[in-house]
Amino acid sequence: MDTQEEYFEIDEIDNLIDNLEMTAHFLESHFSYKWKWAIIALYQAFYGALISTLSGSDPRQTVIDRQRDSGKAVMLHVNRIPFDIIASSFGKNEETIRDWISNPYLISIEEALRRVKKKEYLHYSDAKPLVTSADEEDDIRMLVKEFRNEFVHFSPKGWVVFTPPLRRILSSILRIVYFLEFESNCVSMSERQEQDIKNAHKKVANLLAKGKIIKYRYLRYFIRDVDSSFRIGW
Repeated sequence: MDTQEEYFEIDEIDNLIDNLEMTAHFLESHFSYKWKWAIIALYQAFYGALISTLSGSDPRQTVIDRQRDSGKAVMLHVNRIPFDIIASSFGKNEETIRDWISNPYLISIEEALRRVKKKEYLHYSDAKPLVTSADEEDDIRMLVKEFRNEFVHFSPKGWVVFTPPLRRILSSILRIVYFLEFESNCVSMSERQEQDIKNAHKKVANLLAKGKIIKYRYLRYFIRDVDSSFRIGW
């Protein structure tokens, strides 16, 4: 049996590469909902780029959400507190605590974006904080709030989305991902991973460039709510 059928290996950089490659895959496909899946895949790449930029040498202390119980348990574990004591402090069994520590919640995408713009959260002396334009900030909001969250947590409605403006939004996110991975001086990767990211980035950029890019303010979409009325968003 092919070993690829038996197992695969992945880390945070390979996961980002996979999401960029899937963005390209969906953009060059011909099925009806390709933009939906391209948005979801590039959102994942964007979030991954933010987290990899902030991770430093010990992600347990940099990108874990310490406001949640899982994050608090991780910090106790980092400080060598025994599992039974951690479990007792939360009123949980040790199995639950081990699960929390193995799979803690990360900081939100909004918090990660806030941090990559501040030098004090970047863990290298030559690190460069992210700087975004007002248009890019609007494109991020549209990607995260208006589209990805709506697609992933889809509530009953009819929704007509005009796709040309999405090229502008995805192009903005692609620029940010490239900066974080290669210009922030915060991300370590192998030569193979570096080339794979650049190849996937170039492919997505070329696919987006094939159509006209329209600024977000011209975006119109129509939503039919459960009462069958329509509203217009922009």
